[in-house]
Order: sequence, then C-alpha cells, then structure tokens
Amino acid sequence: MLKMNDDRRIIHFINENDSKKRIVGIFLFFFLSCNVFASQLYVGAASVSILPPLPVTLAGQRVLRIAKDAQTPLTANIIALENKDKNRKTVKTVWVSVDLIMITPDLESHIRKQVEKEIPGLDVDKIIISAIHTHTAPATRHGFWESKDPNVTNSKEAVAFISDKIAKGIKQSWDNLGPASMTWGLGHASIAINRRATYADGSASMYGQTNTPKFRGLEGPSPDDVNVLFFWNNQDQLIATVVNVPCPAQTVEHRTSVNADYWYPVRQSLRKRFGDQLVVLGTIGAAGDQSPHAMIENAAEKRMRDLQHIDRLHQLGNRVVEAVEDVYDIVKNDRHSDIKMDQKVEKLQLPMSPVSIKAYKTAKKHLEKLESDDQKTKYRLQRWIVKNRSIVDRYEHRKANFPTTVHVLRLGDVAVCTSRFELFTKYGQQIKARSKAVQTINIELAGEGTYLPTPEAVKGRGYSANWVSNHVGPEAGEILVEHIVNIIDQMWLN
Repeated sequence: MLKMNDDRRIIHFINENDSKKRIVGIFLFFFLSCNVFASQLYVGAASVSILPPLPVTLAGQRVLRIAKDAQTPLTANIIALENKDKNRKTVKTVWVSVDLIMITPDLESHIRKQVEKEIPGLDVDKIIISAIHTHTAPATRHGFWESKDPNVTNSKEAVAFISDKIAKGIKQSWDNLGPASMTWGLGHASIAINRRATYADGSASMYGQTNTPKFRGLEGPSPDDVNVLFFWNNQDQLIATVVNVPCPAQTVEHRTSVNADYWYPVRQSLRKRFGDQLVVLGTIGAAGDQSPHAMIENAAEKRMRDLQHIDRLHQLGNRVVEAVEDVYDIVKNDRHSDIKMDQKVEKLQLPMSPVSIKAYKTAKKHLEKLESDDQKTKYRLQRWIVKNRSIVDRYEHRKANFPTTVHVLRLGDVAVCTSRFELFTKYGQQIKARSKAVQTINIELAGEGTYLPTPEAVKGRGYSANWVSNHVGPEAGEILVEHIVNIIDQMWLN
C-alpha cells in the first residue's frame, strides 16, 4: 500500500510507462503539493574545514601547547532543517557540531552575526552550535591558552577564521535545502567511563588511583547509549547522520598536534560505507563525569588492542561505527518526510554556587602567587590565573545568577535538548526518564562549558565538583532539568 509521505514512490509512479500509474502519480503529487495530507521536511547538509593557519595554540590542558602539524582534519558539520506543515507554518533551524573544546561566547556571537547577514529570515538564535570537546583543537577562549609568538595563530585570530568558515558552511547547507526524509534509532556501545574515583573517606578524585585499598568504586554510571538520526534526500541518498555519544572526544588529549579524536575514524568509516557525501554530525551527550580513558581494566583493554593491532582512538571509533550501522540496518525502512517539528529557545538565570570565605581566601592567595611569579610560570599557567580571578570576582561582587540558554528541538518522536555545561550524566538520565518523547537526545557543550556536578560529586569534591571548576551546582541542575522537561511536556501536548 502506498504511503502518502513517501515521495520516492510517488516519483516512481510518475516515471512509469504505464499511463494509469503515471496518472495516479501525478494526482498524488498535486494532492500533496496542496498540503492536503501533512507536512514536508527539507534538509541541507555541509561539512567545512575549520583549521586555521599553523602553528596554533591548543586548548584543554594545564600547560600551553603549540601545534605545528595536523594529524586529522578539523571540521564543522552542519545540517539545515525546515518543515512546512499543512497550515503553511514553517519551522527553520540549523544544527552545527564543531571540532573544538567548547563554543565560546565570542565565537558564537561572530557566527550568528555573519549568518544573519547571509540568510535573511532565519532566526539566528535558533542555530544550535555544540562542540565535541576535543583537547587537540585551536584555543578560542581569550586569555586561557595564549602564545606571545606573533607567528602562532592566537585565540582572536582563530575565532575570526573559524566563525567565517562556519558561517559559510551554514549558508552552503541552507542553499542545499531540499525535500527529505528521516528516521531515528537507539544503539549501544562501550565508550564512556565514569572518571571520578571514590574512596573510603568519602572523597572523590577525577582520574584518581583505583589500585589502592582505599578505592570504593566509580562515582556514577558509565552510559552506553548511542542515539542516531539519519537523513535522506529525495534521490534516496543518505546525506547526513547525527550521532550522539555520551563521552567527550579526549582520547588523545595530551598530544601537541591537531586531532579530531575518535570522531575522525568514525567519519572515515561511515563515509566508506555510505559515500563521501555523508555529513557526520557528532554530538556529546550528558557526560561531564565521563571520559574515554579506562579507569579499572587498563591492562586487559591494552592487551585486546595489541592483539587487534589498533590504538584506543580506532578501538573507540570502531565501536561507535558498529553501533551506528546496527541502528541503520534496523530503522532504514522506517523513514518519515511528514514529521512534527518544533523548537523552543529559552534563556535562564541559574543560581550560582556561593563562594565561601575559605574558598575566596584560597583563590586570592593562589592568584597573588601566580601573578607575582616569574613570566615563564605565568606563561604556562594562564588558565589558572583566569580561574582563580573568576572566584575572587564572584565573591567580591556577590554575583548571584549565571545566564544560560537551552534549546529543545522536536523532530518527529525525538526530543533534542541542549545545555552549555559539561553536564553530569545523572542529569541527562533524569531528563530522558521523564521525557514524553519516544527518544531523547541530550547535547552538552552548546556554549562555553563549565561543569555541572551532582550532589554526590559536590560532597566528594575534587576537580569538576569544586569551586575552581564550576559556577553552578546541584540546585541549578535541578532547575535545568525541570525547565527542559517542562518544555518537552508542552511540545508533546501540541
């Protein structure tokens, strides 16, 4: 039986030699063109290089690193989406994933301003931009990782270069908009590992020692969900996929070369199967307490890699690809061009974590020491100067609120929810458990990330849960979860 939302079958009827079948196809074409049935999804995709001139300063580690070479390409992967329903209502958005550690306000602002000039009528506030959190990509946060060498691309130059490339990529994807269909599915792969070790005294430590009698276990869950979306054009060509993995891309975080981490082998393998036209938009789920580094079975993991003759990067890439291909084989025939699409963008003021007098005095003492140290030390520890100065500023000016923006996008039975934070996994689980959507995808680092820890993490302290590494805490996490769940509730009532 002919499905009314299957454009491919209608085109087949129109091209038939049988005059009766051709008449049926033409009738159906005009019937759908008049919006008698429902909506039509339009999709455009693009992938653009964002690597600025080398050498360039890298973001993500405690010391300054300068990359003189690139081991992989760095890209921004983009999907433009438009949906026209039977009431002539149009929903438009653009979805961008960038091979960076985070999306800084300066970079985000540059992109939106440039796109506003290029695409009249597009609400640039609805552009979703997130990072894969690779620690081997150019620094775009001013003052954190800066070189004094004028021959090294600095953060301001990187922002100008990258924002221009992304804006052009968005325009390219928008110009490529055409009738499309999509589907979605849930797979599983062992990628993420909770990186916070807990101990008998109640303390916790990121990447803490586990081969000790004091070790009591990892602090939270290690999720294995892989959420996938697929998009086809009306020539039956798979043009884009969104792959959501709850693990930051920092397998090779200590290197001094540019690298897109495990997403590079993922893209290579998927394009090998589905064609070079495929845009692979990689996103990170709620994973503030996760990493790709083994915490317990290190020796066993290494033995398995040695026997396979692969490194950790490709081991993880293979696992992601296998999950995506498994999902594809299950859902590939359940395509939809007639979907419900909606998007809400809301700004929140979350309560900042209070800075105690003890924390203030400690930060001020560290800051005075860092700023009075010799130039070589200051040069290597710029990020800690910025972090401690932020703590002092929060205490002295009694800052109470922390601004943030959340996006909730509905695509058929799928809810896509963003936050700017390195959001601990349990918050993502709460959103998914309470969501009215069939499938819910959390995306972190849709902005300049700071950690958002759980109550258990704050109690255990350690990096990612202390005053040095976050601006907001569990109270803000509860508010964020409630707000996102409420938006989803409203969308699924309509």
